[in-house]
Amino acid sequence: MTIININHKQLTYGMNELNRDLKRITKEGDRAVQSVLNRGLTSIRKEAVKESAIALAVPQKVLRERTSTRRASPKKLRIIITARTRAINAVVAGAKETDTGLSLGPYEWDGGFIVTSKYGKRVGVKRYGKKRYPLQPTEIGKSFVHREVKRGLENARARFERRYSRELAKEINKRYTRILRK
Repeated sequence: MTIININHKQLTYGMNELNRDLKRITKEGDRAVQSVLNRGLTSIRKEAVKESAIALAVPQKVLRERTSTRRASPKKLRIIITARTRAINAVVAGAKETDTGLSLGPYEWDGGFIVTSKYGKRVGVKRYGKKRYPLQPTEIGKSFVHREVKRGLENARARFERRYSRELAKEINKRYTRILRK
């Protein structure tokens, strides 16, 4: 499991004075930070899922279902993105049956076939012994999935951190003008 935790105090260097002034007027400073962090949360998740899906050669839907997020609030100015990085079963990734087994893009599982589990889910498996029941799942490896998902999250986080102060300055300016117009 990969977890990204972004705290606004780590990102704000020159914005502290502006934010303090805005907090003195109203609670708009915290709301501005919350708004920027939550917009960043959606962009980080979207970019990370897209980059990881391209690297793993699987549909984005598979990875989107494996991520969860925790949004920022005015009292907790922090966002958390959690991605499950266990192995991805071939059928879940979208593999189709061929003459020799299962296939999905660059992946091939010779001797693989699709069965329905006792929970009603379709899964890809293949035999590894000579008897009927020694089955092993056909899946994209855990270490590969973990490495690519983690790389995607870290890259998306770095891109967000580079543009954070610019977006926060825009949001604070917007809220200042809204207050002054009243």
